[in-house]
Amino acid sequence: MKKTFSMLFMMLAIALSMSAQDVDKECTVEVDKMLRAMNVQEMYAQSVVKIVQQRKDRYTNPDAVAKEIIDSTWPDVVQEYAKAYSKYLTLDDMRAINEFYASPAWQKMGRCQTEISNNLETELMSKWLSDPNSKYWKNMIAIIVKYTKL
Repeated sequence: MKKTFSMLFMMLAIALSMSAQDVDKECTVEVDKMLRAMNVQEMYAQSVVKIVQQRKDRYTNPDAVAKEIIDSTWPDVVQEYAKAYSKYLTLDDMRAINEFYASPAWQKMGRCQTEISNNLETELMSKWLSDPNSKYWKNMIAIIVKYTKL
């Protein structure tokens, strides 16, 4: 699933880089701050690196490939987010959100969120899928059977 998400994210980034249209500069700056505070840039970079690493035997310098892809497409990713956010949020809203993201509480959350998510994902998958007799496994099988075409 992570592989699929990474591939989709990468394809989205490439598509976005081809279709990005400028949004107000102030809006773009605020959205970039928001995305960085929410670790979107880090997740994006991790996705790109994973994709490149899966094909590293094809490249003379996989790290340089990943860095260049990230650096060249990130501004377009921000533009697309800015277009989407500006439909729902004013520039003042974005600034207020960024003030919250700059708070000590959010900074603390941001520092540990990736680790919490990774640990929880591992724990849940282990818990759900390791024992075929568990209620989680039985529930997933029941759902799959329910929606399987016969």
